[in-house]
Amino acid sequence: MAHNQTPGPYGEDGRTGGYPAGYQAGQGGYEARPGYDAAGYGHGYGDGAGYGQGYGPGYGTGYEGAGYDGAGAGSGLLAGSFDVRRVVVNLIVLAVLAAVVSFVVIFLVDLVISTVTGVPARGAGAAVITGAGTGLAGVVAGLLYIPVAGTGNENLFTVAVVALAVAAAVAWVLLGGLLDGNWRVLVTLAGIVCVAATAYAAPTRIESARVR
Repeated sequence: MAHNQTPGPYGEDGRTGGYPAGYQAGQGGYEARPGYDAAGYGHGYGDGAGYGQGYGPGYGTGYEGAGYDGAGAGSGLLAGSFDVRRVVVNLIVLAVLAAVVSFVVIFLVDLVISTVTGVPARGAGAAVITGAGTGLAGVVAGLLYIPVAGTGNENLFTVAVVALAVAAAVAWVLLGGLLDGNWRVLVTLAGIVCVAATAYAAPTRIESARVR
């Protein structure tokens, strides 16, 4: 005998079949949510699309890209504190300016000596060569500041530069013949002063390239 009764909320036999139609189709106040199946349980934790993949790559990339592996630590730095490119540029500019100033000083000293003593001047060519040499020598001497930087002995570097310049000047006066009337010694003394002045100015140019 056929039964014409309406299926119950739990299926045709009243026991099996699943959830009500309103729940399945969203008609009874329930709606289908992205990431949830018909049973109401989501896939977010199971397949790892939202939890595993979003957490893992973000965590790893953040530490690896930030240099936590130590591969890029201190790269491009001189003595761990100075930017190499800026140090090179600053010292090249210093060498050029020092060479120009040295040329002018040496040329004028030579010209004055020639005018006073009547000895022919060496000319601008010799002054250019001497000026370039003194500028380069001063920068090379100034590079010795890099190992001193950060040790607390920075002021002693400038004291050492001045002391060496004075010692060289006195030795050259005594041994070069200035006391015997050799006025050309003054040209060499001018070169010594220019070298010392360049070396004295080098620490400031190097410190301006310090990475802070």
